[in-house]
Amino acid sequence: MIKKVDNFDRLELFNYYNDSTNPFLYITTQIDVTNLVNFCKVHRNFYATMGYVITKAVNNVDAFRYRVKDGNIYFCDRVKSNYAQMIDENAIGFFDLPDITSYDEYISEYKKRNNKLTREHVNVVTEGEDCVCIPWFQFTGILTPFRKSVTIPQFVWDKYVEENGKYTIHLMIMAHHGFVDGWHVNKLIKCINDEIKKF
Repeated sequence: MIKKVDNFDRLELFNYYNDSTNPFLYITTQIDVTNLVNFCKVHRNFYATMGYVITKAVNNVDAFRYRVKDGNIYFCDRVKSNYAQMIDENAIGFFDLPDITSYDEYISEYKKRNNKLTREHVNVVTEGEDCVCIPWFQFTGILTPFRKSVTIPQFVWDKYVEENGKYTIHLMIMAHHGFVDGWHVNKLIKCINDEIKKF
């Protein structure tokens, strides 16, 4: 459910950042995903599992659940994932997942929707969080295309690498600065790390 916010307590800050040419905050940080990689080697898809972890973390940090639609600020009770997936060398398809809290159900639904992707799905779905994986190489920073009118956060992570038995990724977090400060990003990263530890 999405609710209109009439008295947004960061409205002055929001307007200040929203008047900028680029109102978004971009941060790339290193995340230890050793637990996830070891789990996924035996059980599941790493890309989908990382998306599940991020979506759970986002739903635990209110600042990442605000949106702007038609000039009004809204708050989402729950958000869902939106994945970008290669269809072929020249096409990327997008699909979203419903709000699923069970890990097994989430992975099952991910597989169903991913397997149905065709060139008909080459369009942008903007209802959920954008979860994008770049598994071919490692990056230390990335700036993705954005539309100022779309205030949905984006998350991009790279190919995981191993060093001395520890696996890490670089995670890019993009969110509207009118909603999110470094403090909120810190809370989100802590939630992501907490979720990873559960595997």
